[in-house]
Amino acid sequence: MLTELKIEALIQREHAEERVMLRALKDCDLSDYIIIDHTFDENKDLSDKIRHSFWFPKQQVKAGDIIFLYTKSGRDRFFENMVKSTSYAYFWDIDSNVWNDLYDGVVLIKIDSFTSKYFKGNLTG
Repeated sequence: MLTELKIEALIQREHAEERVMLRALKDCDLSDYIIIDHTFDENKDLSDKIRHSFWFPKQQVKAGDIIFLYTKSGRDRFFENMVKSTSYAYFWDIDSNVWNDLYDGVVLIKIDSFTSKYFKGNLTG
């Protein structure tokens, strides 16, 4: 179970306002996290379909900070909110709603480690 960030809400109005709201429960680095949209079956079990992912950029946040991930295009920003913590707004740059089905949901993944490899031209390792 994650203890640094919590999914607070999924707001699914028209595309211009569709967003996920997270709250920082402890100080952490957002770049340790990925959000995915995920489908669930009628029993509310995760399916194996991952259609979109968003890996947060390097950003230290403090306990109490609010993080919004909008599906629309925009310019990432941060600002002091009404309760004197910081709110961060990130933009996924997707042209349509991501959460558009009854069984769609949000999954927040913490990355403890990963590996990657760049293949230039020839795709043989």
